[in-house]
Amino acid sequence: MHLIDHIDWASLEPMKKEEVVGSWEDVNSSRISQRDIHIALNNLACILADIEQSEESAKLFRQLQDSGYVLNGYAFSKYIYSIWKSEGLGAVREVMVANKSFEFPELTKHSPTLVEIGDQI
Repeated sequence: MHLIDHIDWASLEPMKKEEVVGSWEDVNSSRISQRDIHIALNNLACILADIEQSEESAKLFRQLQDSGYVLNGYAFSKYIYSIWKSEGLGAVREVMVANKSFEFPELTKHSPTLVEIGDQI
């Protein structure tokens, strides 16, 4: 299952420009912003982590970050969990060193199983 490989990240770029409403028809139409898409993809990545699709989850979280999306503590804990399960402790250490936004004990609040690796990070 490599659904993440089929996401066209370049297609999100034009949506950044769709901030201004130009006509009455635009006001009454359904509009999906890049932010909405990022939130939906973030939620998907969290769900993938919860159902043990760790490789796909980690890949999607990376792509979200590469496109400028900033993970909150909950999502980052799911990202760390996915990395641990799919790539091991070494990869977790690398990500934790690169990201100074969250302390490890904070992440265990959202993903309690991370306690198992807390003393190894």
